[in-house]
Amino acid sequence: MTLKSAIANISKEDYQYISADTLKMFNTHYTIPDLVHIVTHFNITLTCILTTQKLTADFCKEYILREDELYCQTEGDEYLTVDDVVQWQPHIKREAFDDFDED
Repeated sequence: MTLKSAIANISKEDYQYISADTLKMFNTHYTIPDLVHIVTHFNITLTCILTTQKLTADFCKEYILREDELYCQTEGDEYLTVDDVVQWQPHIKREAFDDFDED
């Protein structure tokens, strides 16, 4: 995975200090590989990512809607649903989740 944004220059020692404000999540659109890195290494809520970034259905299935809640940062992240994804990502249609088991 190649990171093309400024997050590639963040040292691992600083990962724990990175916030949505640090990354300017509300004003910057990150690539899917960058978002994977953000979700797996930084303390950014899934809700923030869902509401500020343009995501794919596959990304949402793998990271936002995971049954094991591996990447949840807050209790609110634990309750994200397909309905939330469709609301905040209007380019993704509900049919994209027909094969996805939310239970």
